[in-house]
Amino acid sequence: MPSTQNELKELLQVVPEWTRFLEEINSINTTGSAVKSAISSPLFSLFEKVGPKAIYNALCASRENRKTLSKLVRNHYLLLVASQILPRNATLRRFFQERRIDKDSQQGQITSIAAELAFNLEAALSKKIDERAEDGHKVLLPAYIQASANNAVIDFVKLESQWEKQTLQDLNLDGDQEDPRDNLSAETTKLPENLILSKEKVQYLNEFRNALTELFLRQKPAEQSLLTLDCVFGLGLSQYSTAGVEMTMRECCEKLSLSGETQARKIARCQVLLDKGMDQVRQLVREKLPVVAEYRQQQVNINSASRRDLRHQLDLTEGEIERLMIYRQYKKLVELVDKSVVKVDRLKELEKKGAAAVPVPVDINSATMRDLLDILAIPKAMAERLVSLRPFPDLASLVKKQALSEEELGRLTANGAVLRPVANQRTNINKVELIQLVKAGVDEATAGRLLLGRPYSSWQELEEFLGLEEGTWQVLRKNFILSEAYS
Repeated sequence: MPSTQNELKELLQVVPEWTRFLEEINSINTTGSAVKSAISSPLFSLFEKVGPKAIYNALCASRENRKTLSKLVRNHYLLLVASQILPRNATLRRFFQERRIDKDSQQGQITSIAAELAFNLEAALSKKIDERAEDGHKVLLPAYIQASANNAVIDFVKLESQWEKQTLQDLNLDGDQEDPRDNLSAETTKLPENLILSKEKVQYLNEFRNALTELFLRQKPAEQSLLTLDCVFGLGLSQYSTAGVEMTMRECCEKLSLSGETQARKIARCQVLLDKGMDQVRQLVREKLPVVAEYRQQQVNINSASRRDLRHQLDLTEGEIERLMIYRQYKKLVELVDKSVVKVDRLKELEKKGAAAVPVPVDINSATMRDLLDILAIPKAMAERLVSLRPFPDLASLVKKQALSEEELGRLTANGAVLRPVANQRTNINKVELIQLVKAGVDEATAGRLLLGRPYSSWQELEEFLGLEEGTWQVLRKNFILSEAYS
């Protein structure tokens, strides 16, 4: 505390006109007539009271003492704001959760990121001062600091991930097999298998899952690469995994008892096996689903493109778009002519503009109402019925629950409908009631704020709205699911 008081005196010597603001803060804290700052620091409270513009103007005016003032702003404002923002960053928390990093180590890494971020913001502020920029105070705005924190987190995760990749030294290939790492695309979103196995959720075609199941059955016992793939994506194709429950690499290492002298070596081994498994997936996609393998994302897929893209990128008329929507999905572009959507002379023109026909899997358990209507081309009443009755454990249950008839189910699966198994019957957080949140362990005040902010389109949106503590965040992710709500 003495050092803080000394720094406070040092600050007031540089900008004595701020003394009246400090007196106001002390008066408020004494009477208790206002809520204190979330950060317990008299220097921070003072910086917060005078505001970014006043701080910036003081820095511009204090040429002789600028270095001293800048250091105080860095250590008692920028650093504290960054330290408050970073623990609530969804990307960073997800990274910590996936790596099973303990609380003490998390705090150490957050402190390190915050310190580096504060120095970078100080440098950006100094540059604005040198340029006499009128908008230089924006560097001190919480929104600017939060955006900078998001970028700092992305850089941190990239560096950590790069370190993990560099540990991949224990690859044992079978015979003349190529190193799967040599075949990886620099742009992973363009890999064909990522149309089926996405980063966060498994979205697979019905026939692909059948082919993968056959592959497991042909190999007894299954190769470790396939078992790793099964566990990481939660395919439920072996005794080691449960359908719909995805595992982190650490969990996969434990479940499959992967060898390695250290945890990092085990994770490296798991990554190698996953790469090998994905290589097998690529071969399977090429053999069983060649139309997917030939797909290029820069093309406009007529099966999933929005009306806007169909109109502006392919120059389709409103009448052509309406007819196209009715017959989705298409396996070949020529079907547009066969089904009288366009005339034959328009086909080459569409091909030149990048039109492609690639069947898109639509998960009935998680698809938005818009995807059900536009991609599967089903009536609104049917889409609403599916949304109200989901989640479904399997495709057959759609008929059992009288959501669809056998004929309708056949038509939907032919049009690309798939069903990802749901691990358990968790309630959609966009539909959950207050009492259910409280029973799960969410305090009533937080639960009330959560309900006011609905609907949420993603977990990140929910987290940014509430700024949740770690314990509450874990309760929500464990007990509830999140998908777009429609009444």
